[in-house]
Amino acid sequence: MRSAAKKKPTLRVVEKHPEPPAKVELMLRVVPPDQAPHWRDVVDRMVTDIKVRRSDGTVRHSVSWTPEHVMRVLVEGRGHLILTFHGKQPVGAAIVSRDGDQFADQHDYLVWMAWAEPRNKEVARQVREFTQDGIEDFARARGARCLRWYSARKGWLRTAPQLGYMLTSYCFAKRLA
Repeated sequence: MRSAAKKKPTLRVVEKHPEPPAKVELMLRVVPPDQAPHWRDVVDRMVTDIKVRRSDGTVRHSVSWTPEHVMRVLVEGRGHLILTFHGKQPVGAAIVSRDGDQFADQHDYLVWMAWAEPRNKEVARQVREFTQDGIEDFARARGARCLRWYSARKGWLRTAPQLGYMLTSYCFAKRLA
């Protein structure tokens, strides 16, 4: 049975300026080609997450490559797998390859794929920025002039400048089959 006396409401003080999220401890590793097969599960998750967006399984990108294609490129040394770890858990990955004028001494690196596992947006942002810094260090150490990547997603027009990229060209394509 309820008492007839009403309880007084309790007031909570809400902090107006919340503390910034804690910095996540991350580590970067460039995987040698002979060790790439050990990271097949990460490559599978990355390719699947990049190609499929929605929970209903509908395809986001109609790219033709598969995890098998990606693994072949890594094992042959034509691409480099760069992993970002939080503790022992891989939480981000990128695949980069040499790009640019093949007849000149100068070259660029193509960021073929980049992926972050965390569903927490703040952690994903930290992983993205940390991995980006690692990719830049990797490419600089190999004498690259710049990094480039391609995307059909319009949202990258806003995000790319935040990572230091600028739009340098338009690409036109004509499907033949």
